[in-house]
Amino acid sequence: ESLGNAEEEWTGGGATAVKAFESGAWTWIEAFESDAAAAQYDQPRVQVEEGRGFPKLERRKPSEHERALIQGSRLFDPQAKEAAQFGDAVHAVFEQIEWHTDETKELLDVDTEAVAMVRACLEEPEIQKHFTANSEAVVWRERRFGVVLDGEFCSGVFDRVVLWPDRAEIVDFKTDMVRDAVDVEAAVARHQSQLDWYRRVLAHMTGLPFEYITCHLLFARLPRLVTMP
Repeated sequence: ESLGNAEEEWTGGGATAVKAFESGAWTWIEAFESDAAAAQYDQPRVQVEEGRGFPKLERRKPSEHERALIQGSRLFDPQAKEAAQFGDAVHAVFEQIEWHTDETKELLDVDTEAVAMVRACLEEPEIQKHFTANSEAVVWRERRFGVVLDGEFCSGVFDRVVLWPDRAEIVDFKTDMVRDAVDVEAAVARHQSQLDWYRRVLAHMTGLPFEYITCHLLFARLPRLVTMP
């Protein structure tokens, strides 16, 4: 047999046509239960109550402490995007360095701008001493955290933390466009709140007294290490 072999009229929606092929039945929908039929079943035994049994915590990220106004055009500035990507690249290089050793020198024997900047930092004696191996110390690199402080959920990432049995230091890497002492002073003031929160978080995580934790900003473009008050 072929399609349309037997002519049969079909009418629907105000139109009439010749049926060529048909499969199934128009009454297929009747096999499904209506909402009224489904409603006859018992209600589920487990009921979910509305509302919270615990308070909703405010969220805080120390690295987002600056409340400066940003022009809308800045959000789409390709230079801003490139600066952020370069900062990520510098952080990625520092993340691979636990201590400044011969292996570190091999790691830094690469011709990229980010590696060159990190290499220049570690050639500075004042910076290098914070990367000198110490058997009593433990190093955290790009260590994520999430703690509750003062009713707020505080989350972020430590760039570098060096832990001794009785003290600790935090080193935060910055690729800000700082050129002189005036720029450094402004940058320190801008990042002060971030490092204060980092100190509080680390004290909470380790049990160390607040005053036994020192914080440093490492401005990679200068390069220069600044100890925070």
